[in-house]
Amino acid sequence: MYVIVRDNDVSKAAKLLKRKLHNEGVLKEVRDRKAFVSKGEQKRAADKAGRYRWLRKRQKLEQQFVREERNQLRNNKNKRRQQHNKKPYVKRKTYTKVAKK
Repeated sequence: MYVIVRDNDVSKAAKLLKRKLHNEGVLKEVRDRKAFVSKGEQKRAADKAGRYRWLRKRQKLEQQFVREERNQLRNNKNKRRQQHNKKPYVKRKTYTKVAKK
């Protein structure tokens, strides 16, 4: 992995390098390998992370359902308003002239 320094802007290049390392997951791997972690600890950490992911996903889904329900209520209300504002169709009587004999 490499970063090109442009216009002698080292701070920008360092920022770019940090972002690339973060996206690759290198920093996390270095942190994880710093000290020995037993299988049990790894499993507990994975379970905790999974639980956290599930709670976030569940919260997101609940917000989505609430939003959809609100939209349905709003749409139904608008439909009822439109139906109420419509004038009922009245068939007009047509008169035809009858020729006198």
